[in-house]
Order: sequence, then structure tokens, then C-alpha cells
Amino acid sequence: MRISRNRNRVNSMVSIDTLDKIDAVVGKIKELSFAKFDESIDLAINLNVDTKKSDQIIRGVISLPYGVGKEKRVLAICVSGDEEKCLHAGASYAGGDDLIKKIEDGFFDFDVIVTVPNMMVKLMKLGKILGPKGLMPNMKNGGIATDIEQAIKNFKNGQIEYRADKSGIIHNSVGRVSFSIDNIIANIKHFITHLIHHKPQTVKGNFIKSIYLSSTMGRSFMVDIKSLNI
Repeated sequence: MRISRNRNRVNSMVSIDTLDKIDAVVGKIKELSFAKFDESIDLAINLNVDTKKSDQIIRGVISLPYGVGKEKRVLAICVSGDEEKCLHAGASYAGGDDLIKKIEDGFFDFDVIVTVPNMMVKLMKLGKILGPKGLMPNMKNGGIATDIEQAIKNFKNGQIEYRADKSGIIHNSVGRVSFSIDNIIANIKHFITHLIHHKPQTVKGNFIKSIYLSSTMGRSFMVDIKSLNI
């Protein structure tokens, strides 16, 4: 298979355990990309946290300076009369009871739901439908906001949700292979800086244990944390 041959070629050109500077890593990923589509640049951050402790659960939202290369389709559940301003802010769909009914009937042509606090009572009945799909809005992911227009703009401008898994690792996209090296690095530095600023006070020692970067079809490269100069 072509993909297997390309993977073998990439693996033969690089050392498995190489620790390299961020600009060199991003350069290698771009150079060795072989997919016929614009691959995602994926970041894996291994944190020194105990996810069994409630005060060390790492999750939140962040807007990256250059986005992630994928525009989200936002569905806004708003109060009557606010439909037009939600659409103007960038929502793909805006409405109230009509959209809730469409979702009940199986409509899922969107990536994220944004709403206001007083509409959550109506949305809660869709918990069994939206919850398993990861589409139920909440305060932590930015889906519930008093300023619904700003919330829509945040998602359209590249806001992403992140969360450390049970092993304390965060996996997120930070751009596309087509992005410039400088823009990819800027996104990564912004993300890492944000995490450091939100380090739980109970975490002792180095907060970030290791950082790996890869493309969708490529292999992972370990990044020299010091090269980020953060």
C-alpha cells in the first residue's frame, strides 16, 4: 500500500527518540507530509498531574492566534428576536424551540451549540441525545454565555476545548500542514503558555513532562521544551 511505503520512508529518515527544537520539528513534519489532504498538526502534552484529584483536572477553552484551519458550524439556541444578530455574528443556524425540535428529530449538521443561560432549561431535555455526542453546551466549554454573539465569534475565530485524559495527556490540533512554520509555533506557544498560567497550585515540580507533535498521517516527534522559550 502507498501509505505503508510512505510511512516506512518517513520512519527510516528520522530517529525514533530524537529530541529536537520546535522549529526543527515543525519543519520536519511539513517536509515529510505525504497525504493528499491538508493534514492536521496535532499536539500531545504529557502533564504532571493526578487526574484522580478534583483540583488537578485540567480542562478549558482557548482561542489560538491563527486558529486550527477548520471553521466550526455553530448552532445558536437563542431567545426569540435574537436570531438575526446570531446569524450576523457567524452562526450557521439560529433559533429556539424550532431548532430544539429539529435536533430531537435527528438534525446534527453542526459542530457546536451556543446558548444563553435561560435557554438551558429547554436544552436539558436533549441531554441523552447531545451528551454522548459531546455536543451539550456548558460554561467550561464556552457554549453557555450571557453574550451569545461573542460566544459565537469565539468559536468561529478558532476557539477550541481541551481536556487532559485519565493519563494526564492533552491531545489537540494546533493547525494544518499548510500553515507557515511561524504560525504553527505561535499557536503552540500560546497554548503552552495558557496551560502554564493555569497550573494547579497543588502540582509540585515540573508541570509539563513532555511534548510531542505529529501530523494526521505522520509519526510523532518529541519537542525540546526549552526551545519554546516560555
